[in-house]
Amino acid sequence: MKGQYFSFDAIIGAVIFIMAIGLLLNYWYGVRAVAQSQERHLGTEALAMSDTLLSDGLPFNWYNNILTAKTPGLLTGNVLNKTKILRFRDHSAATAPANYTRLKELFGLSGEYYVTIQPYKPDGDPDAEWYGIGNETPNDAVEVGHVTRAGIYQGMLAKIDIYVWSLKLGG
Repeated sequence: MKGQYFSFDAIIGAVIFIMAIGLLLNYWYGVRAVAQSQERHLGTEALAMSDTLLSDGLPFNWYNNILTAKTPGLLTGNVLNKTKILRFRDHSAATAPANYTRLKELFGLSGEYYVTIQPYKPDGDPDAEWYGIGNETPNDAVEVGHVTRAGIYQGMLAKIDIYVWSLKLGG
């Protein structure tokens, strides 16, 4: 019996090998699905935030008292309002962490946010006015949800990028 090949041993070995491959694939696709789910989650938050920002806000002058604000919107009559943008930027500054936290609550965010508003200048002026609002997305962000929207700012088309990001998986 020395050195003989038993088909039963080969079958058991093949079953163990196939089960190991199956477990590895199951784990791989499970981890990938969780990561994609989280990415979609932050993408959904970014989309909801963009819908809120592209409204008039409630009350109309929500920026005067962030504690009583219900909806922080940047529009006035379907046009981006410079005063609202500047006040949103001020409330989102690192010097106003309580206001930033309140805005995150109003947007229903589990992560941090960063918004850019860039008016399109036909002449390609490199010194064109643009706004970066919130906490800029760091290079080591694990998850990032991103939405690009368009608006009208001072009679020009403006590109609005909304990023919702997190440094750890799951918000």
